[in-house]
Amino acid sequence: MLIYLISLLILVILHYSFRKFSWMFLLSASFAFYASIAGLRLLCTLLLLTIITYLFALLIEKITEEKKKLFILSSAILIILLPLIILKYSYFLTSNINLLFVYLRFNTVPIVTIPKDIETIYTIGLSFYTFQAISYLIDTYLEIVKPEKHLGYFSLYLSFFPKILQGPIERADLLIPALKWTRPFKDQTQNKISILTLNDFIANARIAFLLIIWGAFKKFVIADRLGLFVDEFYSNHDSYKGIISLIPIIFYSFQIYCDFSGYTDAALGIARLFGIKLTDNFNSPYFATSVADFWRRWHITLTKWLMDYIFRPISMSFRKNRLFAINFAIFITFLVCGIWHGPSWNFIVWGTLNGLYIIFSNFSKKRRDKLTTYLFPNSSPANKFVIQGISLIFTFSLVSVTWIFFRSHSIEQALKIIINIFDQPEIVPRLKQSSYDFFIAILGISSLLSFEILKQKGKTMELLFKRHLIVQWVSYSILLFAVIFLSIPSETKFIYFEF
Repeated sequence: MLIYLISLLILVILHYSFRKFSWMFLLSASFAFYASIAGLRLLCTLLLLTIITYLFALLIEKITEEKKKLFILSSAILIILLPLIILKYSYFLTSNINLLFVYLRFNTVPIVTIPKDIETIYTIGLSFYTFQAISYLIDTYLEIVKPEKHLGYFSLYLSFFPKILQGPIERADLLIPALKWTRPFKDQTQNKISILTLNDFIANARIAFLLIIWGAFKKFVIADRLGLFVDEFYSNHDSYKGIISLIPIIFYSFQIYCDFSGYTDAALGIARLFGIKLTDNFNSPYFATSVADFWRRWHITLTKWLMDYIFRPISMSFRKNRLFAINFAIFITFLVCGIWHGPSWNFIVWGTLNGLYIIFSNFSKKRRDKLTTYLFPNSSPANKFVIQGISLIFTFSLVSVTWIFFRSHSIEQALKIIINIFDQPEIVPRLKQSSYDFFIAILGISSLLSFEILKQKGKTMELLFKRHLIVQWVSYSILLFAVIFLSIPSETKFIYFEF
């Protein structure tokens, strides 16, 4: 960690000292960072994908005939998807094909054999990288963006180190111009340091520090602490029955959120140090009042990607039957979302279940509105508060059920956990973690929810940046103290590294 922080400081100095060559420093750092995490083999794969995407985009721009253009795009997407399919999905596909043949009694001997070890080959960041490359090619085809001629800037766009491992999935029309911005600190008209520019840098540095330390708090204090309870529960799920099993289930909902959004906050903060604003991937998702609203707040860049490149093309293909088109497109979109997350039926069920929630919500909207009007005939502030509270709790419960499939090792395990919730044990089991761990976990969740309530009301920045300087630094110090002294000493592992 210390080496990483020192390297980051050196990189920031080089970035602002030699702005014209900044892309070289950032690109080199991105490749070195990725190689240190995922290894040289996967780095070479990404470099090959970068060159292929770069060349195909230039080719798409030159071709004028629509059929040839579409063929080139389709070929490029297939080639880009191949490494992901081979490294991530080949064992899953072949093993299920073999099972199907055995079930149909066509053959008792496996048709195709793929070593299971292929799943253990690092695919860190490959899914995010692939989706970003595909979006770039499609946007080029649709003439939303013009292909980037500079291979260095294009490579940096795909591999910019704060986002390469877990996103956000950025669009070329927003990120590439930001990477090219070469505004120096020196004001060329007055030949002196620009106060405005320095203020911008200081403001970015303050926001960056807050994002990084808040992300670290969410990951190392909240998520890792909750992981103690979650890992124990899923390792011994048969020992937990009844209401007590709801605690680790709820804890996992917060664990995966803090783990993923914690990384994203840190990534946004690090990018801010270089004057680059990445897309905020989360907007208080557990304050959503419907599953559709949840997906507008959770993993925002992935949701937008799925909406733009999966949902809209499918819904437009069946636009003559609008109701069927929308719901069929929702089903396929979330099926793809589940498959994207991993080669497992658990993820497929997880994604499909989210899609079915939204489809059912669409079909039942009129009846739910009538029921709400009947139960709450007037729209007083108190009634609105109750309706919103019920919707929030119900949505959180539905989402938490889907997380059971996401976290479980098999569908059988997930179903057994759900059944056990309604099974009363003879002796109520006790959580094996200490009261101290439980207290820190609850304190962490309470801090998170308090922060997000302020964020929803738009008061977070006002409290942290418009108060007295002493108040600001006391707040920073408390967070830093918590990260240093309340973190769990263990090897850092992010849940979404698997995807």
